[in-house]
Amino acid sequence: MQTVLHRWSDRRPVPWKNGGGITHDVASWPPGAGADDFHWRVSIADVDAPGPFSTFPGVDRIITLIEGGSMVLDLQNEGRQHTLTPGEPFAFSGDDTLACHLPEGPTRDLNVMTRRGVCSGDVSVHQVTDPLTLGGNSRRHLLVALSDAVADERTSQRTDEAWELDRLDVLEFSAAVQVRAGLVAVIRIW
Repeated sequence: MQTVLHRWSDRRPVPWKNGGGITHDVASWPPGAGADDFHWRVSIADVDAPGPFSTFPGVDRIITLIEGGSMVLDLQNEGRQHTLTPGEPFAFSGDDTLACHLPEGPTRDLNVMTRRGVCSGDVSVHQVTDPLTLGGNSRRHLLVALSDAVADERTSQRTDEAWELDRLDVLEFSAAVQVRAGLVAVIRIW
């Protein structure tokens, strides 16, 4: 797989599956797949008001708050609540009935969805101060810039393979890359 750069400025907002808000699709597989037939999907959603989440039967989901204060998830199937804080990935089933509350106002979150039995994924958040090497195996990785000027170690050498990300840009890759600085979310799909 080649390295693909997804610029935030190229993302167009689309309505949520339940019509309650907007999301910005970042990447999905297979290409052109819709809300009911993707293998995996990564998006960034704006949550401006409290309300229900869309259900995605047969899908495992991971949500990570990337802007705003906190979000309280009401996991109605389990009869409990979970408070999300920025940078904390939270996994749940797309089969579950959820609603959110926004005690500190609007938020923005990173969403990773994988079709159960087809593929899996995970998310980690890193404040990179020393170079961090990622990838280098057959898994698909996506690097989401949560700060400006996230760059490959080779950027200073100005090679053809060098890249630099602005806030909310995403780099999709499988070959090894080295991040030299910045706040990033790393998504692995296998």
